[in-house]
Amino acid sequence: VVATQDATTVTFVPSQDIKGGGLAGVPVTVMLNRGQSYAIESSSPNADKHLRNTWITSDKPIAVNTSDDSVYHGGNYDLVGDQIVPVDLIGYEYLALWNNTPREYLYIFPIEDNTEIYFNGSQNSIRKVNAGDECVYPLDTPAVYVHADKPIAVFQLACANNNSSEFGGTMLPHISCTGSRKTVYKRNSNSDIVITLVVRTDCTGDFVLNGNANCLTASDFREMTSNNYYSYCRKNVSQYVPANGLMTIENTNVNGYYQLGVFSSSSGTCSYGYFSDYQQYATATFDMDDTYCTGDDIVFNFTVENLDEVTLVLPDGSTMNRPPFVLNSVQTGQAGTYYLQGEVCNGVQILDEIDIKINGPATETVNLLGCEEASWHGFVFDHDMDTTVIIHNPNDCDSIFNVHVELAGSYQGNLGLVGWGRRG
Repeated sequence: VVATQDATTVTFVPSQDIKGGGLAGVPVTVMLNRGQSYAIESSSPNADKHLRNTWITSDKPIAVNTSDDSVYHGGNYDLVGDQIVPVDLIGYEYLALWNNTPREYLYIFPIEDNTEIYFNGSQNSIRKVNAGDECVYPLDTPAVYVHADKPIAVFQLACANNNSSEFGGTMLPHISCTGSRKTVYKRNSNSDIVITLVVRTDCTGDFVLNGNANCLTASDFREMTSNNYYSYCRKNVSQYVPANGLMTIENTNVNGYYQLGVFSSSSGTCSYGYFSDYQQYATATFDMDDTYCTGDDIVFNFTVENLDEVTLVLPDGSTMNRPPFVLNSVQTGQAGTYYLQGEVCNGVQILDEIDIKINGPATETVNLLGCEEASWHGFVFDHDMDTTVIIHNPNDCDSIFNVHVELAGSYQGNLGLVGWGRRG
């Protein structure tokens, strides 16, 4: 783990015992400054004692790298590692592309219990898994469409060109509204480089590789049979990229966000990774307070990226479709969860949510300041007066009353007020 800011608190909950005496399930917390790193390591070299499903949390952004220097499955030992992404960047659907190697596997990790996993559009799940479980699937067909009813992480392991060759591995990006429109990769040897691409089907004809629009054409792509919204390509592009040179791939279509994997192999060894953006490219995010008082006007401020239209969904299910979104003189019954949704990729998605709290009314009995013989609301006063009464509410809403009284007798009592008031 590498910290990106000073005074970063990181907590590990290892799934297995770790070196140094740490026990499975017992949290380990460290404080790191920017640029500092901390590693934990399994206490056993055995595969079933490795640290998959270890949970890592932090109070500031961090980078997390995983590696194993001795991956072995019927061939030579090899190092496999990748920088993984946080759980809020994993998704529900993936497309795994086979690198045409004799030993290739998908490892699927759920983060919630009772997660159903489906392959290739089937309505029947291949397995129900819980958080902490692992599902392993051999990959031996050109493409496998993986989807689940809850978020999952998917890791792909591939070897080079024979049964004794070494492995490479990568964390797959989910394909729903993620990707890049331009990526740059440096070829670091004379090894062959084979790229895998996933893109919207209507954008397959818009690729440019190192300035040449003829290197990647629509004819290189095949539609997914179980979800023809997407198409995929696997192609050896070594002839277009000089040794130790750069490979720049761009899609000129405004909707042409793609996922790029690079598989490079030579002399029984290989490397494998994805180099496009794992984040969702269409976003809408609330930028506002979440606590108000009755009588306030709520203006729903938000920021958007790569979206033409945004809808506000209210707690009762009704919608507001044309910004600015404003609720005037709100009451407590309007508290609840509000959602921003937009049409991105191949459907409408919830993009952000906020839980709005509305405090009030403020109810409290107070004495009129500066008057010993006065009451109000159904009583009269022994002299004329004007005063201001503030009822302090512990929920950070003050009720403010401007009181005017006129003489009509002499009575003694307290002032009883019910108010909604305004913030501050």
